[in-house]
Amino acid sequence: MREEFTGPLLSMIWKSMPDLTSSFEQFANGLKDKAEQAAQSGNLV
Repeated sequence: MREEFTGPLLSMIWKSMPDLTSSFEQFANGLKDKAEQAAQSGNLV
């Protein structure tokens, strides 16, 4: 999984965007943990 920013306004706002790497990694790790727990319990949706 990767985070990708695109679009016509990106060049205008890119420099004002904060570094979201740690937030994205925290989200990805939480999602991974939940998916692994669901797979182990057989509770897949």
